[in-house]
Amino acid sequence: MHEDNFILNAARLNLSEENIAALRKIPKKNIDWPLFERKAFAHGVDTFIYYSLKNNNLSELIPPETYKRFQEQYYEVAYQNSVFLEKVDKLSAIINDKIVLLKGIDLTQSLYPNIAIRSMVDIDILVENGKEYDIWNKLKQNGFKDLNVYASKSSVHIPAVPTPSIQNPNDLNAERPHHFPGLDDESCHVEVHWNIFPEFSNLTDKAWENAVLLNSNRKIYRLSIEFLLLHLCSHFWCHNCQQDASLRQLCDINELIIKHINSLDWNEINTICLNKEFKKRVTSTLTYSHVLFNTTVPENFIDEEFIKRNSFNFDIFLEGMSKSHFSTYQTTFRSINRTSDKIIFIFRTVIPLKDWINAHYQTHSRIELLKAYFKYWLYLFNSHLFKRKMHLGN
Repeated sequence: MHEDNFILNAARLNLSEENIAALRKIPKKNIDWPLFERKAFAHGVDTFIYYSLKNNNLSELIPPETYKRFQEQYYEVAYQNSVFLEKVDKLSAIINDKIVLLKGIDLTQSLYPNIAIRSMVDIDILVENGKEYDIWNKLKQNGFKDLNVYASKSSVHIPAVPTPSIQNPNDLNAERPHHFPGLDDESCHVEVHWNIFPEFSNLTDKAWENAVLLNSNRKIYRLSIEFLLLHLCSHFWCHNCQQDASLRQLCDINELIIKHINSLDWNEINTICLNKEFKKRVTSTLTYSHVLFNTTVPENFIDEEFIKRNSFNFDIFLEGMSKSHFSTYQTTFRSINRTSDKIIFIFRTVIPLKDWINAHYQTHSRIELLKAYFKYWLYLFNSHLFKRKMHLGN
């Protein structure tokens, strides 16, 4: 499809002559621009496309109204990411131990040339195994609240009831074996991880040991390039299995390899990937990136049989995102074990906590709060039952 071809050639930091030629060759009249926008936004690559078109003076290749919407989102991401970066200082002030930044909050600073290119929905941090429980509860004691315990950040934004402080990490839902329920303050969501390689915790230990300082703050670290690549691959593989992977995740992998093409230690990566199952996960992800973005990858990390079996139409990534909101709600409901929690979950879905409403609708008075509840109920009714496109919040 022309929309896919345009996105794959434009969602890059640096456009090659081949990319530019391919973009100019696509007839504008043959592109379904509303579909193009929906795909770009759904995959989180609208900001990449705006950046590359702007830098290469190619804005005329897309309709002005589309370019304007991408531009607005670009600056919105810049603002939101600046808020997230400020929150890192707050986390550092609360947590006295080493913190390893993961995914977007790291990549925004270490990989991308400015904070507007790579959007993110939360701050993911890795803490030392054994200290996660104390750190998670310390954040709760310092203004963070677990308002979305049962709602998946990648599905529908259904508010849920806060739970008491966890007394034992083993009490966590079995579906979340590597991080605690997310915490929210007024403007961001934080997830505390103690394992970034589900089923392969020994690799997390090695990643922790090899983490490097991100900046002058002696507490803030980032994964080494090799472990960062492996984590991004593992993360994509997990989401792809759940059918909610996105091109943005492959953009991260592609840009990371391009930037560190001469320093990336593939011998070390081979050594880390001794487990056949883990290497299979990494190989399938790198094969996706190689096919869709022409990423330079060693031959032993490209699965030719996998290529033959797959069409690599990236619409399949969106199958999980396109599920009925109500069916996603049902899945979440079924994942809750205790009857009392199920009842509270239903109640809080219909009548969310005031703090949650305030955070999403920025209310400042009782009248605004009441109006916000009506807005939320309208969103809930239309978006979750009739699947009409509506946005949560103002």
